[in-house]
Amino acid sequence: DGLTITGSGSTVRGLAIDGFASGAGIAISGPRAAGDTVTANVIGTDPTGSLARANAFGVRILNGASDNLVGGDKAAAGNLIAFNTGPGVSVEGNLSVGDQITSNRIFANGGPAIDLGDDGVTYDFASPRMGPDNLQNFPILATMPDGSRQGWLSGSIPSTTYRIEFFASSAYGAGGSGEAQDYLGSLTVTTDDQGEAVFDVPFTTPAGMP
Repeated sequence: DGLTITGSGSTVRGLAIDGFASGAGIAISGPRAAGDTVTANVIGTDPTGSLARANAFGVRILNGASDNLVGGDKAAAGNLIAFNTGPGVSVEGNLSVGDQITSNRIFANGGPAIDLGDDGVTYDFASPRMGPDNLQNFPILATMPDGSRQGWLSGSIPSTTYRIEFFASSAYGAGGSGEAQDYLGSLTVTTDDQGEAVFDVPFTTPAGMP
Protein backbone atom coordinates (compact mmCIF):
# COMPACT_ATOMS: atom_id res chain seq x y z
CA ASP A 1 0.00 0.00 0.00
CA GLY A 2 1.10 3.54 -0.63
CA LEU A 3 -0.08 4.82 2.77
CA THR A 4 -1.68 2.82 5.58
CA ILE A 5 -3.66 4.43 8.41
CA THR A 6 -4.22 2.30 11.51
CA GLY A 7 -4.91 4.98 14.12
CA SER A 8 -7.58 7.62 14.71
CA GLY A 9 -7.96 11.29 13.91
CA SER A 10 -5.50 11.48 11.01
CA THR A 11 -5.98 13.73 7.98
CA VAL A 12 -4.39 12.94 4.63
CA ARG A 13 -4.66 15.93 2.31
CA GLY A 14 -3.20 17.05 -1.00
CA LEU A 15 -1.06 14.02 -1.89
CA ALA A 16 -0.53 12.31 -5.23
CA ILE A 17 -0.40 8.55 -4.68
CA ASP A 18 0.11 6.18 -7.58
CA GLY A 19 2.00 3.17 -8.87
CA PHE A 20 1.26 0.69 -6.07
CA ALA A 21 0.24 -2.11 -8.40
CA SER A 22 -0.27 -4.73 -5.69
CA GLY A 23 -1.93 -2.58 -3.04
CA ALA A 24 -4.10 0.44 -2.32
CA GLY A 25 -3.11 4.02 -2.77
CA ILE A 26 -4.46 4.60 0.75
CA ALA A 27 -5.54 1.84 3.15
CA ILE A 28 -7.49 2.58 6.33
CA SER A 29 -7.31 -0.59 8.37
CA GLY A 30 -8.28 -1.97 11.75
CA PRO A 31 -10.69 -1.15 14.56
CA ARG A 32 -8.52 1.68 15.85
CA ALA A 33 -8.76 3.46 12.49
CA ALA A 34 -11.73 5.73 13.23
CA GLY A 35 -12.39 9.38 12.55
CA ASP A 36 -9.74 9.65 9.85
CA THR A 37 -10.11 11.95 6.84
CA VAL A 38 -8.80 11.49 3.30
CA THR A 39 -9.39 14.67 1.34
CA ALA A 40 -8.28 16.47 -1.83
CA ASN A 41 -5.84 13.79 -2.94
CA VAL A 42 -5.06 12.48 -6.44
CA ILE A 43 -4.99 8.68 -6.46
CA GLY A 44 -4.12 6.52 -9.47
CA THR A 45 -3.90 9.38 -11.95
CA ASP A 46 -2.44 12.84 -12.54
CA PRO A 47 -4.11 16.08 -11.41
CA THR A 48 -5.86 16.45 -14.78
CA GLY A 49 -7.45 12.99 -14.46
CA SER A 50 -6.23 12.00 -17.91
CA LEU A 51 -3.17 9.82 -17.27
CA ALA A 52 -3.23 6.30 -15.80
CA ARG A 53 -0.88 5.77 -12.86
CA ALA A 54 -2.68 2.83 -11.36
CA ASN A 55 -2.77 1.34 -7.90
CA ALA A 56 -4.60 -1.93 -7.32
CA PHE A 57 -7.22 -0.07 -5.24
CA GLY A 58 -7.75 3.66 -4.90
CA VAL A 59 -8.80 3.77 -1.23
CA ARG A 60 -9.39 0.61 0.77
CA ILE A 61 -11.23 0.60 4.12
CA LEU A 62 -11.10 -2.74 5.93
CA ASN A 63 -10.69 -4.82 9.07
CA GLY A 64 -13.23 -2.90 11.13
CA ALA A 65 -12.15 0.64 10.26
CA SER A 66 -15.21 2.79 10.94
CA ASP A 67 -16.57 6.35 10.90
CA ASN A 68 -13.94 7.61 8.47
CA LEU A 69 -14.41 10.28 5.80
CA VAL A 70 -13.21 10.00 2.20
CA GLY A 71 -13.85 13.41 0.65
CA GLY A 72 -15.91 16.10 2.32
CA ASP A 73 -19.05 18.22 2.12
CA LYS A 74 -17.79 20.47 -0.69
CA ALA A 75 -16.48 19.57 -4.13
CA ALA A 76 -13.02 20.94 -3.34
CA ALA A 77 -12.68 18.41 -0.51
CA GLY A 78 -13.25 15.46 -2.81
CA ASN A 79 -10.49 13.15 -3.98
CA LEU A 80 -9.73 12.42 -7.63
CA ILE A 81 -9.58 8.62 -7.90
CA ALA A 82 -9.15 7.15 -11.37
CA PHE A 83 -7.47 4.41 -13.44
CA ASN A 84 -6.83 2.02 -10.56
CA THR A 85 -7.06 -1.62 -11.62
CA GLY A 86 -9.65 -2.48 -8.94
CA PRO A 87 -12.37 -0.42 -7.24
CA GLY A 88 -12.04 3.29 -6.70
CA VAL A 89 -13.04 2.92 -3.05
CA SER A 90 -13.54 -0.48 -1.40
CA VAL A 91 -15.12 -0.96 2.04
CA GLU A 92 -14.67 -4.46 3.41
CA GLY A 93 -15.81 -6.41 6.47
CA ASN A 94 -19.00 -6.40 8.53
CA LEU A 95 -17.46 -4.13 11.16
CA SER A 96 -16.38 -1.44 8.71
CA VAL A 97 -19.42 0.81 9.09
CA GLY A 98 -20.19 4.52 9.20
CA ASP A 99 -17.56 5.37 6.59
CA GLN A 100 -18.62 8.35 4.44
CA ILE A 101 -17.52 8.59 0.82
CA THR A 102 -18.63 11.97 -0.46
CA SER A 103 -17.94 14.60 -3.16
CA ASN A 104 -15.22 12.51 -4.80
CA ARG A 105 -14.56 12.20 -8.53
CA ILE A 106 -14.20 8.45 -9.09
CA PHE A 107 -14.14 7.04 -12.62
CA ALA A 108 -12.30 4.79 -15.12
CA ASN A 109 -11.26 2.27 -12.47
CA GLY A 110 -11.23 -1.48 -13.13
CA GLY A 111 -13.93 -2.07 -10.49
CA PRO A 112 -16.97 -0.09 -9.33
CA ALA A 113 -16.48 3.48 -8.16
CA ILE A 114 -17.57 2.36 -4.66
CA ASP A 115 -17.50 -1.35 -3.86
CA LEU A 116 -19.05 -2.54 -0.61
CA GLY A 117 -17.42 -5.90 0.05
CA ASP A 118 -14.88 -5.91 -2.81
CA ASP A 119 -17.25 -8.24 -4.68
CA GLY A 120 -18.79 -6.06 -7.37
CA VAL A 121 -22.02 -4.08 -7.47
CA THR A 122 -24.18 -4.62 -4.36
CA TYR A 123 -27.93 -4.15 -4.49
CA ASP A 124 -30.23 -5.73 -1.94
CA PHE A 125 -33.76 -4.64 -1.07
CA ALA A 126 -33.75 -6.34 2.33
CA SER A 127 -33.24 -4.11 5.36
CA PRO A 128 -31.56 -4.02 7.77
CA ARG A 129 -28.47 -5.69 6.37
CA MET A 130 -25.11 -6.69 7.80
CA GLY A 131 -21.99 -5.85 5.86
CA PRO A 132 -19.57 -3.03 5.10
CA ASP A 133 -21.37 0.30 5.51
CA ASN A 134 -24.49 -1.84 6.09
CA LEU A 135 -24.51 -2.58 2.33
CA GLN A 136 -26.17 0.76 1.73
CA ASN A 137 -28.31 0.75 -1.43
CA PHE A 138 -27.75 3.24 -4.22
CA PRO A 139 -30.73 5.21 -5.58
CA ILE A 140 -32.44 4.46 -8.88
CA LEU A 141 -33.09 7.35 -11.29
CA ALA A 142 -35.71 7.39 -14.05
CA THR A 143 -36.73 9.83 -16.76
CA MET A 144 -40.45 10.63 -16.62
CA PRO A 145 -42.73 11.09 -19.68
CA ASP A 146 -42.50 14.87 -19.33
CA GLY A 147 -38.70 14.73 -19.43
CA SER A 148 -38.16 15.37 -15.74
CA ARG A 149 -36.18 12.95 -13.63
CA GLN A 150 -37.11 11.30 -10.37
CA GLY A 151 -35.18 9.13 -7.97
CA TRP A 152 -36.05 6.33 -5.59
CA LEU A 153 -34.06 5.11 -2.61
CA SER A 154 -35.12 1.83 -1.01
CA GLY A 155 -33.91 -0.76 1.45
CA SER A 156 -32.46 1.87 3.77
CA ILE A 157 -32.87 2.63 7.47
CA PRO A 158 -36.39 3.97 8.16
CA SER A 159 -36.90 7.59 9.20
CA THR A 160 -33.29 8.50 8.46
CA THR A 161 -31.82 11.45 6.56
CA TYR A 162 -29.47 10.63 3.69
CA ARG A 163 -27.29 12.78 1.45
CA ILE A 164 -27.82 11.90 -2.22
CA GLU A 165 -25.04 13.01 -4.60
CA PHE A 166 -25.33 13.42 -8.35
CA PHE A 167 -22.61 12.95 -10.95
CA ALA A 168 -22.29 12.93 -14.72
CA SER A 169 -19.86 10.64 -16.52
CA SER A 170 -18.87 9.97 -20.10
CA ALA A 171 -19.33 6.21 -19.67
CA TYR A 172 -20.69 3.61 -17.29
CA GLY A 173 -18.36 1.74 -14.96
CA ALA A 174 -17.54 -1.92 -14.43
CA GLY A 175 -20.60 -4.13 -14.85
CA GLY A 176 -22.75 -1.17 -15.85
CA SER A 177 -22.30 0.54 -12.49
CA GLY A 178 -22.54 4.28 -12.04
CA GLU A 179 -19.45 6.45 -12.29
CA ALA A 180 -18.62 9.76 -10.62
CA GLN A 181 -16.62 11.73 -13.15
CA ASP A 182 -18.14 15.21 -12.72
CA TYR A 183 -19.81 16.23 -9.47
CA LEU A 184 -23.10 18.06 -10.01
CA GLY A 185 -24.33 18.56 -6.45
CA SER A 186 -26.34 16.95 -3.69
CA LEU A 187 -29.62 16.97 -1.82
CA THR A 188 -30.90 15.42 1.39
CA VAL A 189 -33.84 13.05 1.67
CA THR A 190 -35.53 11.41 4.63
CA THR A 191 -36.81 7.86 4.37
CA ASP A 192 -40.30 6.86 5.42
CA ASP A 193 -41.16 4.09 7.88
CA GLN A 194 -40.40 1.52 5.14
CA GLY A 195 -36.89 2.86 4.52
CA GLU A 196 -37.86 4.43 1.17
CA ALA A 197 -37.72 7.94 -0.29
CA VAL A 198 -38.84 9.42 -3.63
CA PHE A 199 -37.26 12.65 -4.83
CA ASP A 200 -37.00 14.97 -7.83
CA VAL A 201 -33.60 15.27 -9.51
CA PRO A 202 -32.73 18.98 -9.52
CA PHE A 203 -29.73 18.74 -11.87
CA THR A 204 -29.39 18.64 -15.65
CA THR A 205 -27.01 16.14 -17.22
CA PRO A 206 -24.33 17.84 -19.35
CA ALA A 207 -24.54 17.10 -23.08
CA GLY A 208 -22.88 13.84 -24.12
CA MET A 209 -22.96 12.29 -20.67
CA PRO A 210 -25.40 9.52 -19.59
